[in-house]
Amino acid sequence: DRGSWIYFEYDVKDTLFVRINKRRKVPVTILLRALGYSKEDILKLFYPIMRVKVEDNQFLMEFNPEALEGRVQFDIEDPEGNLIVGAGKRLTKRKAKKLKEEGLEWIKYPLETLLERYLAEPIIDGVTGEVLYDTLTQLNENRLRKIIEAGTKEIFIVNDLADGVDKGIINAFILDADALKILRNSIDEDIEDENDLAKIRIYKVMKPGEPVHLQAAEDLIKNMLFDPERYDLTKVGRMKMNHKLGLNISEYVTILTYQDIVRTIQYLIKVKNGQGHIDDRDHLGNRRI
Repeated sequence: DRGSWIYFEYDVKDTLFVRINKRRKVPVTILLRALGYSKEDILKLFYPIMRVKVEDNQFLMEFNPEALEGRVQFDIEDPEGNLIVGAGKRLTKRKAKKLKEEGLEWIKYPLETLLERYLAEPIIDGVTGEVLYDTLTQLNENRLRKIIEAGTKEIFIVNDLADGVDKGIINAFILDADALKILRNSIDEDIEDENDLAKIRIYKVMKPGEPVHLQAAEDLIKNMLFDPERYDLTKVGRMKMNHKLGLNISEYVTILTYQDIVRTIQYLIKVKNGQGHIDDRDHLGNRRI
């Protein structure tokens, strides 16, 4: 026994989960938050973040030729409403480059697409300092109207429509929000930090029925995954991990690192979305003999 097994898996609703030692699965964001990552950190690790400018009662996105090359999915219009390329038409690399050289920097963001996106950062009222909408708030017509009325200059959204990503992490966040809310009301300690609650959530899954305190939860996670006395990838394991995930971690680091976990999740998401390939678990190169 060289340490705990960690499994990452999707369910039928495209939510990404994690299991440790074949115990009950939890949303993968619970593990990431238990490691200390904030919601904003996690979103930046797994999604492109898009800046949207709010100007003249409309929403504008930066004109990115590389992202728009090929057959465009929506009408490309400049801020004045002039049609540049119609939906379904092809935007060639040459034409995109010419538009950029001619000074096209911002285009209208399609409202019907914006309505289903999630905020990557909270929106703060510039006058009162209050949080208008928190990170991961899903945009709708009413919220967009209030954003304009508040005089917000720009917002940052999660681009879950980009190639190679999906809503697995967002769906995990939605599930973990409910789980942490219930957990907060069921424990003896007065804990508000959701990352600390995530640690306790993992402890309760690994040791159901046992009394739990924050320090015990922190110690459990460290001992399961990051203690060299209890976890050993071996030098060969580290070499294979580095090669598979494009890492450059010293061969002498034979425990898991945060980077290993993040890169593994990123790789799985890419495989799920048609990039990369799955290893053959029965191949002798992937077995201990």
